[in-house]
Amino acid sequence: MTKVKEKFSFSEITEEKENSIITKFRDHGVGVNLSRHTGSKLLSKDASTKYDTLMDPAGVSMTTIKDKLIEVGITLNTLPNDEILGDLSIVYTTKNFKNETVKFTYEDAYVFLRSVYRKRKAGADYIRKQKEIAELETFLSENKTQEQKVAEAMKKLSELKEETGN
Repeated sequence: MTKVKEKFSFSEITEEKENSIITKFRDHGVGVNLSRHTGSKLLSKDASTKYDTLMDPAGVSMTTIKDKLIEVGITLNTLPNDEILGDLSIVYTTKNFKNETVKFTYEDAYVFLRSVYRKRKAGADYIRKQKEIAELETFLSENKTQEQKVAEAMKKLSELKEETGN
């Protein structure tokens, strides 16, 4: 009887694990292929799939990364666990400089994409907040009352006089 592999616990992804997997992908020149074409391999050594390329906001959209992340997460938790089929969690293998086989799994692919998505999202939020701060500061500056402008000028004048000894 074929049973489904034990579910992956997404909450167990630590920063240490994430960094280790990103290093593994970078060291071996592997990335996640975001193509939705059937028959496309999930992992590849193509430059467009690598970490730095996926981190570029001008490159791949956040929606594309999120869609592939969801797809990999679903696959990760629905793999059959059947000894006849072998280990289906292995998606890609390559050789290192010592000619040892290095295995990449669906879990590795998920953590890789999750890292890209999380860091890009954090960067986008920061940029959005910085833009909003600038807009609010401009609004406040343009809409100051005469009393506020005089108070700021007096404070600045006092600071300058103190600094110069006048």
